Amino acid sequence: RNNPDVTTEVVNGIVYKKASIQRLALFPTKTGELTIDPMIIDCEIIVPRKRHKSLFDDFFDDSFFSDSFFGSTKIKTVASHPIKINVKPLPERGKPSDFSGAVGKFSIQSTIDTLETTQDQALTLKYKISGIGNVNALKLPDLNFPKSVEVFEPKVDRKVNNKRNKIHGSVIYEYVIIPRRAGIITLPALSFSYFDPSQEKYRRVESRTFNINVHRQEKLYASQNLGLRKEEISLLGKDIRFISRENPTWYRSNSSIFSEAWFWIVNTFTLIVVLGAVGFHWWTEKMETNVAFARRRKAWSAAQKWLKEAKKVMDVGDKETFFSFLDHAIIGYISDRLGLSTSGVGRQEIEIKLKERNVDVEIIKNTDSLLKRLDLGRFSSGVLSDSDCKSLFEESRNIISSLSKVI
Repeated sequence: RNNPDVTTEVVNGIVYKKASIQRLALFPTKTGELTIDPMIIDCEIIVPRKRHKSLFDDFFDDSFFSDSFFGSTKIKTVASHPIKINVKPLPERGKPSDFSGAVGKFSIQSTIDTLETTQDQALTLKYKISGIGNVNALKLPDLNFPKSVEVFEPKVDRKVNNKRNKIHGSVIYEYVIIPRRAGIITLPALSFSYFDPSQEKYRRVESRTFNINVHRQEKLYASQNLGLRKEEISLLGKDIRFISRENPTWYRSNSSIFSEAWFWIVNTFTLIVVLGAVGFHWWTEKMETNVAFARRRKAWSAAQKWLKEAKKVMDVGDKETFFSFLDHAIIGYISDRLGLSTSGVGRQEIEIKLKERNVDVEIIKNTDSLLKRLDLGRFSSGVLSDSDCKSLFEESRNIISSLSKVI
């Protein structure tokens, strides 16, 4: 996580800072005793200077940076404990024949846009399976459509929500079907089986059945009813010229519309309006559909917003939030301009991406140094004076300005 929530915890009389840096949803694919490997990370920890004592010295026995503000640093490797889990096999007893491996708790819904249509008229049929479990692994059972219906490959839309303690979401299968014969067509109910681990039972849910009334397509032609050919109908009203009672408007025989000023004014204005409308439509559509393009275009304004908020909290003395906002401004600007992930990007990845863009080595070095100091400032904000914070603020603004010229 880019900016994890940091809390304080006391262990054996020692005050520690605690933060959750990663959460994963794991779905076992085999049975038996499995071991989840530990997470191993390298941390830069502070080695405090002897001439500077603070209440944070008990917590930080090393530093993130080699910087004039804070003393020397060193790298320390830490690892979590491996976790062993026992994965039980799914019971064979009571397993439905259509079971496809879904485990969790699910429901199914089906909708169709109309129950009455005309032969050869397309219909939209949707099946939605939603619930708790590995939504990405859900598969729809084989469908038994009538032979009189033409069915196209479905459009599949999966949505997963992992913001809570359980993974839940939905998958929608959207079919386009075309009835080729008139009469009553029955689309049978669709059943879906899954294993409910909370009850340790197999369960089956079922959608509704649809009966569609398909009318025969009637082909009528106007020429059969009127006794006239199409060409004759189009000529009615054109072969008789009425006498005009208004005064005529006369033009010189050698004059041309292209020599009239109003012609060019009107057409030039029309062209500008059309091109402006096309350009505006292209711009708005690209901003809505191309996420990377929209992020690049909005990167500067987003960074300035974070800088503005950082200055507000700096003026009221909230230093911890101040460092977090500056970190948001710099990492957010680089991520938006380079199309990096909005979460979890670290200094090492930023350094690699900036080098790939042939950014000046001095700018890369200054950016990395600043990010180091901002990270440490979140944990030891009381060490820095107001003048130090102002210096960091100006440096952050200058770094973003320098980066805007090269990325």
